[in-house]
Amino acid sequence: MKRILKSEFMRNVIVLMSGNILALIISAGTAPIITRLYTPENFGMLALFMASVTVISSIGSLCYERAIVLPIEDADAMNIFFLATAILILITTTLVGIVFFFNHAIGNAVGIPEFAFWLWFVPVGVMLSGWFNILRFWRVRNKEFKWVASAGVGNATFSSLAKIAVGILIGASAGGLIGGTIAGLIASSVFLTWKPEFFNLKRRLQNVSRTTIKTMARIYKQFPLFALWNRLLNVMSQNLVVFLLSFFFTPVIVGFYSLGSRILSQPIVLLSASVQNVYFQKSAQQYHYGTPLMSGLRRSTMTLFLIGLLPFGLLAGFAKPLFGIIFGQNWETAGTYVQILAPWYLFLFTSAPCNVVFDVSQKQGLKLFLNISRAVMVLCALVGGCVISKNPLVVLTLFAIVNTIGEVITISFSFYVIHSSDREKNEGISS
Repeated sequence: MKRILKSEFMRNVIVLMSGNILALIISAGTAPIITRLYTPENFGMLALFMASVTVISSIGSLCYERAIVLPIEDADAMNIFFLATAILILITTTLVGIVFFFNHAIGNAVGIPEFAFWLWFVPVGVMLSGWFNILRFWRVRNKEFKWVASAGVGNATFSSLAKIAVGILIGASAGGLIGGTIAGLIASSVFLTWKPEFFNLKRRLQNVSRTTIKTMARIYKQFPLFALWNRLLNVMSQNLVVFLLSFFFTPVIVGFYSLGSRILSQPIVLLSASVQNVYFQKSAQQYHYGTPLMSGLRRSTMTLFLIGLLPFGLLAGFAKPLFGIIFGQNWETAGTYVQILAPWYLFLFTSAPCNVVFDVSQKQGLKLFLNISRAVMVLCALVGGCVISKNPLVVLTLFAIVNTIGEVITISFSFYVIHSSDREKNEGISS
């Protein structure tokens, strides 16, 4: 145990986890204030905004940002960095045009016409989120986990303070929540960019060429061909519920779901995302040098499951009264939603290192098949629940069941992929 705790892997995890703990303390400490300043309807509009940003930013760089971690040479990684940035700018510019021509049509399509105004801020959120992801994978590649941790703290701090300040000075409005979210994204991007040598573009540009960028785009074409759709389907599976709840029900219902899912996602941000970032860098390195990966995957997955069992179990049993006490009586319904969703989030928490496996082993095709199957099941469950029952509790129950099954299947296949990979390496050594 002492040897494990002193390992580089655990040190890096602890660095990221420490930053996430501080960010969680800031978010959790300010949440009861924010929920008393804003209404569930305000949170519903924020949920629509964030769902839109999350879905679009998931394809903002065609997933090339994930390939930054993989090349052995830094020069190759820098060419991928510039490739991802150029794609992000192009997609964001295209998005501005779409909002200009279709913002009112989109607002009517989701059942909330006033959302048309807030769509103008979606390209800003997409650009900031995409840039943050590109910078984050560059830092992960270079094992600069302190900067990633600082970015998380900066996001939580500036986002929370901005929301509180607007709520107190101006009053409850969706603009306060959306503006605070954008402030947090700006802060996190600044933290990841803030390093003197990072701006030494003259030296960096010496290693960048159009020919090399094209070569890297071709070598890592699996990312836009498979990982892109994997990520989009995965994000859509998780965020489709926001759009359907807004269409079939009211922004208030969306607001309850938004707060509940945010509370459930905190442990994922706290620990599993830290493990995923470090595991990605470490497993990519091990994969290059032919080191077996099964023991590390098994240990990481089981550790996350055991850690998550108690907090998610408590939320499944007592979230409704806890939400009433902590956030105010108006939010007890959000606690009920948390009780329904908790089992799915436990397995989502557990599967963090498993999702990395498909990128590292270049098995995005298999992950695409799994995500397509899952997206179809989620869509059928949500639409069927909304049309037949017209009860948000039934809809969320079906949503949670399908996603729980999806996470279990993903975990199982990731172990199969690593088992096959390790076996091929052993056979290669034997021969």
